Amino acid sequence: MSLVLPLGVFAPKGLAPLFIITFFIIATYLPRFGVITAWVRLGRTSELSFAIATIFLIGVASSAWSVTPQKSFWAAITVGAMLFMGVAVSRIGSSISAEDRKIIEKYIFFGALCGFVLLGTEYLTNSFLTRHILLFSGKDVLPQTDLSHRLNAASSVGAILIWPWFLFLFRNFSFALAVVIAGASVSIFAFSHASAPAVSVLIGCVVFLVSYLFYRQISVVFGLLVVTAIFFMPLGPKLIASPTELGSSSHFLPHSSVHRLFIWQTTIKHIEDRPILGHGFDTARSFYDKKNLEVIEFFPGQPRKSFKNFFEPIPLHPHNGVLQIWLEMGVLGALALVVILLAIIRVIHINCQNAAEVAMAYSTLSSALVLVSVSFGIWQNWWLAALMLIGLLSVFSNLTSRKNSLKS
Repeated sequence: MSLVLPLGVFAPKGLAPLFIITFFIIATYLPRFGVITAWVRLGRTSELSFAIATIFLIGVASSAWSVTPQKSFWAAITVGAMLFMGVAVSRIGSSISAEDRKIIEKYIFFGALCGFVLLGTEYLTNSFLTRHILLFSGKDVLPQTDLSHRLNAASSVGAILIWPWFLFLFRNFSFALAVVIAGASVSIFAFSHASAPAVSVLIGCVVFLVSYLFYRQISVVFGLLVVTAIFFMPLGPKLIASPTELGSSSHFLPHSSVHRLFIWQTTIKHIEDRPILGHGFDTARSFYDKKNLEVIEFFPGQPRKSFKNFFEPIPLHPHNGVLQIWLEMGVLGALALVVILLAIIRVIHINCQNAAEVAMAYSTLSSALVLVSVSFGIWQNWWLAALMLIGLLSVFSNLTSRKNSLKS
C-alpha cells in the first residue's frame, strides 16, 4: 500500500496488479478463516456487498442486450471480482492486530511522503525523472516537451490520498510541523496540468470544515446530497445550452470544461434511448471510434469565442462515472450506486467516533466523487484499484486514530 502514490507517478496502470497483490497478502493473513471463507464470511451480510453483487449481476445480464455482448460479460466479471476484493480487503484489513497496524502505518507514511515528494519534484523539474525513464526505454522525447499531462493520474490519486495522509501527519507530528508538511503537500496541486485534482482538493477542504463542525449531522446531509446528485445527474447538463448552439453563453468555461459539457450532453441523448436497462456494461467506448471523428465547432456565430476541435462525441467514456453507469446500466445501475454510497456513509457514521475521523472520511469521499464525476472511466482497472486502495488506507488511519485516542 505504501506504493500507491509513487506507482501512480510513474506507472498508474500498475495500481491494478498492486491491488490484487495487496488482496492476497491481506487475505492470507487470516489462516484461521482461509482466503475464500473469510471473503464470504466478512461480506455476505453487508449492504455494500449486496449492491456490488447487484452491479455484477446487472453487468453480466446486460450482455444479453449489449451492443458488445462478449465484452460486457467479461468486463462485468473482471470489475465484479475487483469490487468484491475491495470489500474483502477493507474488512479483513480492519481486523489485524495493533502491532501489525503500527508496522503498516510506518510503510504508509513513508510511501505517501515519498509519493508527494516525487510528484512535487516532477512538476517543478518538468518531469525530469519521467523524461529520463522514457529516454532510457527508447522513446524519443524532446527536451522542451511538456510532460506534465502524464502526471494527471498521479495528481488525482494524490488528491484523494491527501486526506488520510493529513490524519497521519497531525497524529504523529507536532502541530507546526504537520501544518508545514500538509501545506507543502497541498501546494503541489497548484502545478497540476489538469484542474480536476485541484478542484477536488478545494471541495474536500470545504467538506472537511463543514464535517468537522457538524460531524453529528453530516451523514444525513451528505446522504441526501448523494442521492439527489445521482438521480438528477442526467438532467443537469440539459439545463445548460449546448456550446455548439447559436447564442450559447457558456463560453466563460475553460475549453476542457466545454468539451466535457458537450460529451455529457451527447451521453444523455443515449441514456434517454434506454433509461431502464442501459446499453450494456462497459459499452460507452463502443458508441464512437476513430471512424466517427468529426470537427465540432463551439460557440458558432461568436467570432471572438468560437473554436473548433476534432474528436469523437464520446471519446472512450463520458468522463463522468455517474453518467457512465446511467448509460450502461440505466436506472437499475443508478440505484445500485446509491446503495453503495449510502452503505459507505453508514460505515462512516458507525465507525468514525470523533470529528477528525468524520471530517477525514467525508473529505476523502467527496474528493473521490468529484474526480469520478469529471475524469476517468469508472471501470478502468487502475482507477478502481486506486479508489479501493485509498479506501483501505482510510480504514487503517481511522483505526489507528481510534486506538491512540483510547490510550489518551
